[in-house]
Amino acid sequence: MKNRLLSVGVIVSAILAMGGCTNNPPQSDEVATSSEVVSNLCEGGQAQSPVDIATPQAAKLQPIDFSYQVGAVARDGDVITVKDGGGMALNVGEEKPKMFDLKQLSVSAPAQHAREGRHAPVELDLLHESADGSMAMLGLLMLPGEENAAIGALLKALGEGGPGEVDISGLLPTKLGYFAYKGSLTTAPCTEGVKWVVMQYPLEASSEQIQQLQNIEARPPRDLQPLNDRTVYGSIAGR
Repeated sequence: MKNRLLSVGVIVSAILAMGGCTNNPPQSDEVATSSEVVSNLCEGGQAQSPVDIATPQAAKLQPIDFSYQVGAVARDGDVITVKDGGGMALNVGEEKPKMFDLKQLSVSAPAQHAREGRHAPVELDLLHESADGSMAMLGLLMLPGEENAAIGALLKALGEGGPGEVDISGLLPTKLGYFAYKGSLTTAPCTEGVKWVVMQYPLEASSEQIQQLQNIEARPPRDLQPLNDRTVYGSIAGR
């Protein structure tokens, strides 16, 4: 696989052990409005998403324990919600993996993340939240291939307004190698401290399904953000 991964002989089990945004009280007359805070973070944040995955550093990342199941997908205004869709357990530096429950999903066309400057036609992003309020995002880059039953169910649910049943596990690629880095939400308020996981292998869907996603739901991607002093890690062996 052409990822130009740099070899390292270490196990990275806590690559993204970060805290979320702090809520320090404002000092005297230095109170900022909500819009000013959002503007400052979206325009001047140092750990923003999405990024170009160009030279990931190889690492023995812990496997992700996915527990996705059939969930109820529905529109809620501009948000696509997922109820009872399961989640994923990630090792973020604790003694045992932390569980993140799937809450929402979104579609971008073309993909938000790039691989060596190239964007896939579509990216499906799944927003997760843990019991302590920390967030994790799973990015799925989509390429034309075989028809995907889960994407078909998703399109039906979105077309009908929902709720519709979608087998979330069917949205995962066959091989589960992944990239990981510290990032942010890609829409306002651009909250940082988000654990980003982008699957190394693409999710396949038929050309017709990809076109339907582009026409029905997809939003334009956010511009690629600078890595600054961050590192994108890539699992050595995709399972």
